[in-house]
Amino acid sequence: MYPLERFEITQQPKRQVDILMLLDEVKRSPFIGEISPDEITRLLREDAVLFFYEGDILAGLAGWNTIHGTWVEAGPFYTAEAYRGQGLGSLMFDTTVERLQRQAGHKLYAVTKNPMVKLMFLKRGFHQVRIWALPRAVQVYLLKKLTPRRLLRHVRKLRFGDSVSHFIKDGSSG
Repeated sequence: MYPLERFEITQQPKRQVDILMLLDEVKRSPFIGEISPDEITRLLREDAVLFFYEGDILAGLAGWNTIHGTWVEAGPFYTAEAYRGQGLGSLMFDTTVERLQRQAGHKLYAVTKNPMVKLMFLKRGFHQVRIWALPRAVQVYLLKKLTPRRLLRHVRKLRFGDSVSHFIKDGSSG
């Protein structure tokens, strides 16, 4: 593991090609549903994404989406393959959650099928819930996000035994 201080956090990409290269890698990931150039553009417009660089190399990105009222989705998150296992994913997640919790009253929703990320959520005070037990605002948000293209992408990435898990953390849960 390397010192995490080596990463520079920016609110804008240093170069547009950085995003394209990362998005190309995302397409091959079995764990992430989808991040499109349009989604990155929207996150940038909404000031809802952070980029993590080592020098001039984009090592990862962390975003968030306003759901409704005080509910926010923590994600998408993506760590470049070359930086996995070094603590960057935890740094990105903690930086994002800290930022969201500083904004009064945010309740957090997160989803993943990555077993390591599931453990990270639990260690950080998130509670795993079934989709039908999610708050109504989160359920409506998820239904609105479900397009035929996203559904097809999720089905293609679905592997036996890898279930998607939903997590919530409200202001009172640590």
